[in-house]
Amino acid sequence: MDMGSSGMEGGMNMGDMGGCTTSMLWNWNIKDTCPVSKQWHITNDGAFAGTVIGVFFIVVAIEALRRFGREYDRKLVNDYRKSQASAGNTSMAPDVDAKGDVGPAPVLVGTGQLRPFRPTLSQQFIRALVYFVQYSATYIVMLIAMTFNGYLLFAIFFGGGFGYLVSSWDTVGLVEDTEKSSSGCCC
Repeated sequence: MDMGSSGMEGGMNMGDMGGCTTSMLWNWNIKDTCPVSKQWHITNDGAFAGTVIGVFFIVVAIEALRRFGREYDRKLVNDYRKSQASAGNTSMAPDVDAKGDVGPAPVLVGTGQLRPFRPTLSQQFIRALVYFVQYSATYIVMLIAMTFNGYLLFAIFFGGGFGYLVSSWDTVGLVEDTEKSSSGCCC
């Protein structure tokens, strides 16, 4: 009893369709790769190169967005400290550097207690929007990584490294000048 071509493919040769290839193992596939969905179907080398470059810059942009979020938070706290200092709500004058940024002195009320900073609704909305975009983009990058395509994974790794290189200068703490602060004691 010959059934002809009644195999698993239902009579269709899947290799001729040019569909998306999916692999749960490390691979170096270029053509017929679909990073997130079948609408993002890579059919030629140029489209794949564009995808690798695009993924690299998406990850760099995520790191830049993280930096923007940190800078925005610092700006909010700085503005709050300046407003508290100008309103006379501090018992100690804040350190102000050449750029006008308030230094690490805490905002103290007349009794010497720290006054908590709470962002306004609009400020918190902007903070939440930055987080939303960052979280969403990171999740998409995770989905791209789940293709297990070596080229795309290395684009993610190098994009993260380069993005951190160019946008993490602000995370280095202040270094105390030991010559000025040393009192002659060795402990």
